[in-house]
Amino acid sequence: MKLETLDVIAGLLPLDALSKDDACLEVCGRESFRDRRISDATYAAASQRVGTCYLMELTALTVYYGILACGPRRQALNSLRPAVTCKALV
Repeated sequence: MKLETLDVIAGLLPLDALSKDDACLEVCGRESFRDRRISDATYAAASQRVGTCYLMELTALTVYYGILACGPRRQALNSLRPAVTCKALV
């Protein structure tokens, strides 16, 4: 991964600093974490750019990261419903 990619993810560089493929995937990640869903337009664009299989792998990885990020007194990232407290870990 290039340092520029990390800078875009961190919000230090604009999205257009990435290749079109990487920018498309970054938008997917942002929507997934911010909105807990990926819009139809973003899904269609990403699926066309990188393929449905790769997009599903990326989505699974993102969800798994969200599960791992769930710690004591933190909120879980759950793309199926609003964020909930991880009571099992408190």
